[in-house]
Amino acid sequence: MRIKNTMTNINKLIAYNNTDKLSTAQKDRLLQTPFKWVVDMKDNIKVSGILLDEMLSRWDSVTHGFRVGGKTVAFTPVDVCFALGLQTVGITVPLQDKSDCHVKSLFNGKDITVDSMLEKLKDLNREEDVEDFCKVYILFALFALYFPRKSTNVCNVPFSLLDDLNMLDTYNWGQAVYDFLVDSITKAATTYAQGGAAGQEITLSGCSAVLQAVLPQQRILFAQNEELRERIFRLEEGLKLLREEGGSGKIQEDKKRCQQLVNRLFETCTSEDKMDL
Repeated sequence: MRIKNTMTNINKLIAYNNTDKLSTAQKDRLLQTPFKWVVDMKDNIKVSGILLDEMLSRWDSVTHGFRVGGKTVAFTPVDVCFALGLQTVGITVPLQDKSDCHVKSLFNGKDITVDSMLEKLKDLNREEDVEDFCKVYILFALFALYFPRKSTNVCNVPFSLLDDLNMLDTYNWGQAVYDFLVDSITKAATTYAQGGAAGQEITLSGCSAVLQAVLPQQRILFAQNEELRERIFRLEEGLKLLREEGGSGKIQEDKKRCQQLVNRLFETCTSEDKMDL
C-alpha cells in the first residue's frame, strides 16, 4: 500500500518565488498578512512517504496523537502554529465558501487551476496591480500549501475572505489547517488499518509536511528496531561518560569519533528509508 500526499503544487509557487521574484511592493503587502512565511520559501518541500506510512499506522483518532513506545505523542494546533507561523486564535475560517467574490471574478468564470493561477500572477505582475496580485498569490498558497487536496480545480478555499486582505488576521488559520489535516489523517488511517492490495494508494490531503516538523523522524522509524536502538544507546552512553571524564586529547578525539558514528547511523537509515512523493 502506498501513501500519496497532495503537496506537489506548492513547489510551483516556490519556483515562482525563485524565477519571477516578488517586487518590493508585493513582498511588503504579503508581509502584512498571516501568510508572510510563504514569500521566503526558496527550497522545494519533499514529504517522506515512508514517514507518512509509519505515522498513519500509529495514529490515534481519539486523542489525536501518535502512539510511540507505549505513549501517545499529542498533535495539536500549537504544532501547526510553530511549523507554519499561523495564529491559533480568531474567527473560524469558512472553508466551504461558494459565494461569488472579486477574486473569483478575476478568472472570468473559468475553472481555477494551478496553471490558471500562475498565468494570472504573471498578468497582474505586468499590470503592477499589487493588491490583486497578492490576493491570487495567497489563493495559490491556500490551495497548494495550507489546504491541499487531490482535486486539480481550486475548491474548499475561503475565496471571499481574500477580498479584504486587511481582515485576514482576524481568522484562526492555524486551527483551520490543523482541523483539515487531522480529518484527512483520520480517514487515511482508517483505510490504512483495513489493509489493501499491494498496489493500492491512499491519498493524504492537507499540509502533511507539518508532520515532518512535529515528530523527529528517527523517533518513529526506529521505534521497533531494537538492535539499532541498543547500538545507539550504548554509543550515546559512552559519549556521556567521555564528557564527564574531561578533555585530554585522546578523549576529545574519541568523543568526536563517537558522535560522528551516532550521526552517521541516523543519516544512513533515514536516507535509505526516505521516499519523496
